[in-house]
Amino acid sequence: MLKNVNSNMWIQNIRLSLMTLVFATFTMWSSDGQKIMEKGIFQGWTSLVWTMTVAAATSGIVVSAVMKYADNVKKTYCQTLAIGLTAVTSICLGERNFSWSLTAGVILVVTSIAIYAFYPPSPRPLVTTSDSKEEDADL
Repeated sequence: MLKNVNSNMWIQNIRLSLMTLVFATFTMWSSDGQKIMEKGIFQGWTSLVWTMTVAAATSGIVVSAVMKYADNVKKTYCQTLAIGLTAVTSICLGERNFSWSLTAGVILVVTSIAIYAFYPPSPRPLVTTSDSKEEDADL
């Protein structure tokens, strides 16, 4: 299913969502069934919770698109950069204190991304079975 040209990304997302929904519903009802019956399923949801839920759902769709059209290395770089930018934003908002280890980490991530972008890895040549048989015969 991974990087299959014939598979539709949206169908895969719906399949994964439905499977997750089954387990999440079971867990929700087994742990908070009484509270849900009394106050409803969205009790305590604020606008911030809704925003975070939409952001997480959008993130899942973006990750699946990246995995379909890019590769795992680029996805990992995007996630790492997002974590670093979140940490820097948190410092700017005053929620966290500045630290040299965070600064060093963000600098390393940005440097790594720049190196990967400016000096991409060269593609590996494909090895055919006839070439490998000839190499075995030489031994």
